[in-house]
Amino acid sequence: MKRLFLLVAVAMLFAACQTDKKGGESTDATQNGEAKKECVVNFETESGIPELKEVTDEAVALTYNFEKGFKTNLDMDYGMTMEMMGQKMPMTTKIEANYEIKDVTEDGNAIVTTTFTRFTMEMEGPQPMKFDSNNETDLEGELGEIFTPMLNSAIETEVSPNGELINFNMDKVLENMDEEQAEKIRQSVEPFSNQFAQNAFITLPKESVKVGDVYDAGVIESGSAGMSIKMEMKYKVLGISKDKNVVILQPDGKFDLNIGGGEANVITNENTINGWVVFNLKNASIIRSQINMKMDVEVEQMGQKMPLIMTMDIKMTAK
Repeated sequence: MKRLFLLVAVAMLFAACQTDKKGGESTDATQNGEAKKECVVNFETESGIPELKEVTDEAVALTYNFEKGFKTNLDMDYGMTMEMMGQKMPMTTKIEANYEIKDVTEDGNAIVTTTFTRFTMEMEGPQPMKFDSNNETDLEGELGEIFTPMLNSAIETEVSPNGELINFNMDKVLENMDEEQAEKIRQSVEPFSNQFAQNAFITLPKESVKVGDVYDAGVIESGSAGMSIKMEMKYKVLGISKDKNVVILQPDGKFDLNIGGGEANVITNENTINGWVVFNLKNASIIRSQINMKMDVEVEQMGQKMPLIMTMDIKMTAK
């Protein structure tokens, strides 16, 4: 059962990937070491939702204008609490990754590589665990089996100008493994990595939108180890900068969780996704985001019925 909830936690972690500065700030895009000043975003508002200093009221066709050679580092911090049978198990996770636009096709699609450089995870409770991918001993344990194949190996994705995932390639992760090991890793890791890739880019609307509009971002499905997740996402446009480069969105989503390929019955009482995302259209990079998720379910398996409540607060920073 411990491994079951560990897999749920990891799945939720990757499904959430969709960050910390103070005060009113200029958003910077770094191109080959050169900082380019963009618009000013105020992150310290009474509502807690960022605001743009200068906005446009026009309807805008949102699209990513990928720039070959753009690089950034991503820090993703997760605070999660799992509550089972009245016992709370706080968990903190940190992911560090390098992001680079390697090429842009004639169609305007970006060939992007994401290289995870570090994972840390710590959970309190009756079965505590602690993991740091910089610790060789930790890599030999259960979490090491999940995270090791993704470390320092470039995962390549092709993404369209409206954020749709065209292609996903993790051959670099598997190239030094024998056939049996590669297949095992592909089955256990690829769905989570694929999920991360789909959520790293916000799907943009096909029609022009203005502040206040809500658009449907579609459905994302993934599955592994007898578990599947289905997410339905919508976004409300909170702000579009006057130069039409920076956008603030508010997600509104729901997700369904299936465990055990039917062996475990999941009864959903509540599940929500909300928060805000500030991102730059010029380089398809999230500037800063805060996402809040809650899942309240009951899992029935092998005659046992276990209530599970998971809350997550996720922050992402591009630097």
